Parts: sequence; C-alpha cells; structure tokens
Amino acid sequence: MKVAAEFADRGVVLVTVSYDDTAEDAGAFLKENGYDFIVLMDDRVTGVTGPLYQVGPIPTLFLIDAAGRITYRRVGYEEGDEEGLQTEIERVLNPPPA
Repeated sequence: MKVAAEFADRGVVLVTVSYDDTAEDAGAFLKENGYDFIVLMDDRVTGVTGPLYQVGPIPTLFLIDAAGRITYRRVGYEEGDEEGLQTEIERVLNPPPA
C-alpha cells in the first residue's frame, strides 16, 4: 500500500496500531507486505488506543481529518480497499464548496 507516499506531500500521515507481541513482528509484517506507514504498539488488554477508538476486529481503519474528526471507518480488509481509501482521502482533502 503506497497510499502514505502518494499523499505525504499533502500532509496525510498513515498510522497503524498493532497488537502484535513485539515491534519486530509488526515491522516484519509491514516489510513483507510493502506497507509504508507508522506503527504504534498497543496492548489489547491494557492499551489505550484500541478502547479510545472502539477498535474490535482487526484490522479497523480510520480516516481522521486535520480537525481530529473521524471521517471514515472500515472494519476488515478486502483486496482493492486501497482504492476506496484513496477516494476517501481525496474527499477529505477536497471538500465540496459550501
């Protein structure tokens, strides 16, 4: 997923929260799949991020705008989800005139 690189010059940052046992496991997964985003480590039992955003199933994807509002949420993953994410990012970056 090269979405992070595609939108980096427009201020978009992709961050993932991992419940993996170690940062090394998470890093290996990212490298193996060619993902290019930041990983925050959390604990499923004592962590803060998952409960804060009400994350249940993994993966859960959120698009959060510059004002901190969740504008998009997707649970699970299917082939081609990257295109939907790109569309949602464009929608947030280019809102229709009021």
